[in-house]
Amino acid sequence: MDVEKFLNSLDNLFEKKKINEVPAFLEENYNEAVRENDLSAQFTILNEMMGFFRDISEYEKSIKACHQCIDVMQKMGIQGSVHYATSLQNIANAHRAAGLLKEALQYYMEAFRIYERNIDSNDYRFASLHNNIALLYQLYLWDGQALWAADPSREADWQATDGVEEKLNFELTTGDIGLDGAEDRYLSRLTLRLDAECSSTVEVAASYDGGPWETVASLTAQDKRRSFDLPFVPRRHGTLRLRLKGRGQITLRSIAKTMAAAKGGIAGGEV
Repeated sequence: MDVEKFLNSLDNLFEKKKINEVPAFLEENYNEAVRENDLSAQFTILNEMMGFFRDISEYEKSIKACHQCIDVMQKMGIQGSVHYATSLQNIANAHRAAGLLKEALQYYMEAFRIYERNIDSNDYRFASLHNNIALLYQLYLWDGQALWAADPSREADWQATDGVEEKLNFELTTGDIGLDGAEDRYLSRLTLRLDAECSSTVEVAASYDGGPWETVASLTAQDKRRSFDLPFVPRRHGTLRLRLKGRGQITLRSIAKTMAAAKGGIAGGEV
């Protein structure tokens, strides 16, 4: 199976905003890789599946892809390798998003131990892993035996929005994104994780290499407090800035970066 062709076709679907066609495309290509017994292709596709379904909040499908990926990696015999650890990061991210926090922490720590043995402590992959673990600890506290909510408002019985200002105009502009990227990788997808405290609207615009602002995504939240994943595919660039502008109350929790090899390869998730 031509993995580079698969990745280019997937990027093309995102660029044309054909998000509804992505699930079937992923399933068809995965089934083809299974029929061909192409473990390497299955590995790449499953990493894409766990990230995509996580981003659109279809957590059951994301976790299923995680389990399938672990099985494929065992068949490939790559346990303990850097590729294995990088995939464990993606698996941990999916579990964290699905609320499976103990499992997420276990996968993060296994990835950490593998990186300690195989890569330099200043490697960018360590930075990505530390950021992901920090995000888990930001949401929950770990006492060695159990995870506890760091803020009760993050639990299922979220606070009501009575008295929350819904007519507040806001604007946020980031600094340059991409200055820390490796030359052999490019940013294939960004996912903004947002909390809407009340009825809110937000428009996301991007500025590529200092150029004019271009609207890339928008969101309208109704009534009660909710969390959203807002993915979009940036065009090729050296540096990127984002602007969030809207009305209501929106909290930007994180920006998840999906990186791909410049000549095709595994896309790894970073936060």
